[in-house]
Amino acid sequence: KYAIITLNPASGGLRKVTERYSFEHHLIQQAFYHNLSPHQQMLMHFKTAQILENMWRQLGNTARGLTLEIAHHYSRGEEPLLAAHYYFLAAQSSFSDGAFVETIALCQRVLEHLKLEENQEKMQAEAIQLLLMTSETRWRGKPELQGNLPLKELVVQAEQAAARTGDLALLAQIQYLH
Repeated sequence: KYAIITLNPASGGLRKVTERYSFEHHLIQQAFYHNLSPHQQMLMHFKTAQILENMWRQLGNTARGLTLEIAHHYSRGEEPLLAAHYYFLAAQSSFSDGAFVETIALCQRVLEHLKLEENQEKMQAEAIQLLLMTSETRWRGKPELQGNLPLKELVVQAEQAAARTGDLALLAQIQYLH
């Protein structure tokens, strides 16, 4: 009657597995969300991530936007390792598309989430490797684009993480990049 929430058809390959909805005004959505306790919000994000992850698998792991949504909801659902995993997949996808600014930002998100986890040296080393390759490609001719990226510190972290994994190929790739 009042059309506070409107159902909209999903687009593309998502049409078969989900529906979309929108609120008449964003503030209405925020009012519903903020009525939940912090624990309920965390659980809602975790469950949403699981549902989206299932859809992602059904679609063949190709939708970067959906990958980012999964990462976001796992992050808000207090699952930093799963969030880092999906942010890393999105970073690899954006690198393949030549979206270097997005790749750099996603790699930094991966590393932020991995700070909360132990024994994730391989993903840490791979994320730093991708970050360094991407950033070098971006700023090679224009050093001012390097910004405040602590290159030497990142290379040392990546080498140490790769050494702890025992993956000699990964260690060699990072040392070559260094």
